[in-house]
Amino acid sequence: MPSPYSSDHSIADALELAQNLGIQTHTLAIGELMQSYDLSLGDLFAGTTFGLAEENIQSRIRGTC
Repeated sequence: MPSPYSSDHSIADALELAQNLGIQTHTLAIGELMQSYDLSLGDLFAGTTFGLAEENIQSRIRGTC
């Protein structure tokens, strides 16, 4: 589930691991979901610097999916 913060290296590692384990993969991009969260939470994050809270939103989206 790549997000705007996922590096190409991270995605390649995940695919290689799945292949080595014989696991079927599906790619589900979560960028649009993250944008929706950013829009919904924008007022709460206004005036703050980007940080761990925003980055953790991607893991919560992945857990939900």
